[in-house]
Amino acid sequence: MPINVVSSTLTGSNLSWGDFSIVAPPLVDPADGHTIDAYTSFDYQLSNGTPTASGSNFVVPQPNTLTITPNAKVTNTTAHTAALLAHESFHYDLGFCIARVVAKKLERIELPTAAQVTAEGLRLFAYHFRTRAGLIQARYDADTHHGTVARYQNIWANRMAACKGDANATQIGGYWL
Repeated sequence: MPINVVSSTLTGSNLSWGDFSIVAPPLVDPADGHTIDAYTSFDYQLSNGTPTASGSNFVVPQPNTLTITPNAKVTNTTAHTAALLAHESFHYDLGFCIARVVAKKLERIELPTAAQVTAEGLRLFAYHFRTRAGLIQARYDADTHHGTVARYQNIWANRMAACKGDANATQIGGYWL
């Protein structure tokens, strides 16, 4: 099977205030239930998820692209500061770093039925994009106190820069992507 035939991409190279929906307060963090000024997560989509035959087995169709799109909200009473945008960008960038790991795993799936390929793809999505992303984001928000502790915000920003810069990264801050 060819290498890197399932690729990952962001819909924009950097998160911007134009990516945010403006909402009335209160905005509640779904992870811990407290009120926040902004919330960023990401959506993901595989360009073609219908498994195809490959010899006597089935695979994820290739070439294929796993696209990460921002899902961001900010209250209409929140100042659009560079510090807040930098904090929220981490949440979006994490989706891209995880997508690179998932893309590599998707291209190696080869199973006897199309249904098994689909089920394995859905399992990978849930495990990486929900479970692992949730753990990393919870630690990031706890360490940075949602971006208000500059020292830890800088530490995590450096970790993200290193992770984004390494196409083969499988961890960030000691957490598996």
